[in-house]
Parts: sequence; structure tokens; C-alpha cells
Amino acid sequence: MRFNYIVDVYTKWYRSSFYFCATYACPGPQAISSSFETKFARMEYAGDGLFNLSYMRHTGKWFEIFKGLSIDECLETIRDFPPLHAIKKSI
Repeated sequence: MRFNYIVDVYTKWYRSSFYFCATYACPGPQAISSSFETKFARMEYAGDGLFNLSYMRHTGKWFEIFKGLSIDECLETIRDFPPLHAIKKSI
């Protein structure tokens, strides 16, 4: 294999945000390391059981796409929102 591919998907809390993360394997002979980790979605707690949902853009900055979603709405959006489809197809 020459291209990076996902080997693990996991979540973690940090402060008031819940992150969705992936670990990629780097099998190519020119790879700097054998793997790397990246965060691809963030649910930031907004109070009253609601979250603001962001995704990591190719620029390395978070981009907030929705405010005030329930947990179920966030999970449905992560599953269905086009910028996150590359992750969904890989898992």
C-alpha cells in the first residue's frame, strides 16, 4: 500500500469539548512516521444539554457548522454532513 489509511477511530473529552479522532497508518517508503493522529469533529458543550458542532478544515482550523444541537443531532450530522463523509466511508 502507498497511501495513508485509517486504522482506528476514537473519541475523547478535553475541557468542555468532545472530540472525534482517527489514527492513520502511513505505509509508504517515504513516510516520515508510521502513523499519525488527527481530530476531525468537535462537539463543544453549550449548556442545557446542547452542543456546538465543528469540523476540522484542511487549513487546520475548526469551523463551526451548527449551534445548539442535541447529542443525537450532532451524531446524525457527523454521519451525514458532506465534509465528514471521507471519514465515514473509511470506518
